Amino acid sequence: MTQFYGLFPEDLVLFGKKWAYIEDAKIINTGEPELCPVCGKPVSMLDWLPPHEIMLSTVKLQKLGDFLWGSIFPFLISDKVKQLIAENDIKGIKVHNKPVTIANHDYQQNKVFPKTYYKVKVEWNGANRDDRLSGASYSRDVCPYCRSGSIGEKMTSIVLDELSWNGLDVFEARGIPGLVIVTDRFNDLLAKHKILNYRAVPIQDISYDETQMNLWII
Repeated sequence: MTQFYGLFPEDLVLFGKKWAYIEDAKIINTGEPELCPVCGKPVSMLDWLPPHEIMLSTVKLQKLGDFLWGSIFPFLISDKVKQLIAENDIKGIKVHNKPVTIANHDYQQNKVFPKTYYKVKVEWNGANRDDRLSGASYSRDVCPYCRSGSIGEKMTSIVLDELSWNGLDVFEARGIPGLVIVTDRFNDLLAKHKILNYRAVPIQDISYDETQMNLWII
């Protein structure tokens, strides 16, 4: 039976001290979000269009992980992770073919940045949440397909409808906005190759409360 994990920064914060994080995009060009095919509401963030230039909190080599988290959703990945995805036919995550530009002034004078990072897009609707087993509750009616537009939503756990998973290794699930979910196959691959700055938490150990500052509770 496949085990699913929620993917987080290693220290569970987007803007931590141990690892470099994305402070901002130098130029922000946005496209359209993905829309629910039933209600037509957005189910994703606005697409981040080129040029892909970012500022990092630090450029110290020892603080550069293989995942970069911060102000760009969901994250950026290093060339090492990009290669693992390609070589192992990891499905559900599309890697942009051109690397992002690190715009910190330290590396604007013909210096070569020590790591290469890429934008990714994670597929939505890789599975569907089991509302009853997840203990989901809302303060108003929502779309039964995407659950978009909820206010005060809570989940006591995350349980997927077993028959709804479409076989992707990396995905976002209906009813679980803003959380990248991965299979044990992908998680084992990351662990085997000692990938830096991520934490995979079994989804059944994750709860959610929209009324709290830290939405995800682990």
